[in-house]
Amino acid sequence: MNTAPALEVTNLTVSFSHEKTVVDAIEGVNLAVDAGQFLVVIGPSGGGKSTLLNAIAGLVSPSQGTITAHGKPVTRPGRDRGMVFQRDTAFPWMRVSDNIGYSLRAGGVPRKERESIVAHYVESVGLTGAERSWPKQLSGGMRKRVAVAAAFASDPEMLLMDEPFGSLDFVTKMRLQELSLKLWSETRKTIVFVTHDVDEALTLADRIVVIAGGRLVDDLSVDFRRPRTDDLRADPTAIALRRHLLGRLGLVGMSAE
Repeated sequence: MNTAPALEVTNLTVSFSHEKTVVDAIEGVNLAVDAGQFLVVIGPSGGGKSTLLNAIAGLVSPSQGTITAHGKPVTRPGRDRGMVFQRDTAFPWMRVSDNIGYSLRAGGVPRKERESIVAHYVESVGLTGAERSWPKQLSGGMRKRVAVAAAFASDPEMLLMDEPFGSLDFVTKMRLQELSLKLWSETRKTIVFVTHDVDEALTLADRIVVIAGGRLVDDLSVDFRRPRTDDLRADPTAIALRRHLLGRLGLVGMSAE
């Protein structure tokens, strides 16, 4: 039985040049993620969490260290690592079903099989009846459903999600969190999810790591029973963990209520 991690980040440093000065966006990060784990990365703005995700995606190159995904070195983007961005990524010239099936078509999946997969995910994300709509006809939340469906439909081994729900209203965000957890529970994909929202992290994560100042400063298991309801806000352990994470974000003194 293969027990190797799905993702291994070893002594990772990512540096950028800015006005003749070299800045380490990520410095000396070590991280191993098990297959099927829902890992949430939180941290203050500018702390390096999105840089870490982009390095795992192969969108930026390490200055030092290595990244291995599914036993293979990460040197560029790959079909094994799907990505959901914060910004809208639906092609405006494609209808909903074509957006969801785009990567399948690009990968040479036969039409009948592709149509079956697309139909499954259209139903799974609640877009039945909107298959032939254009992205401009959809709300922001519906466009995000398209992005999530497209990511899962492409069947990567790992999903990388960079603050995908950050621009949405509270109710829409909660619904998309529930949707993501539903699809994750069905597929058991390895997920690395970046957010600055502590409550979102506590709702989603098996494990939370904190990136601040380019360094990994905390690594915590989240063992609360699923599904996690609003009652979690009254759980003393959850309250303590929330306060701890707020402190890590430099928000000491904020209420946990």
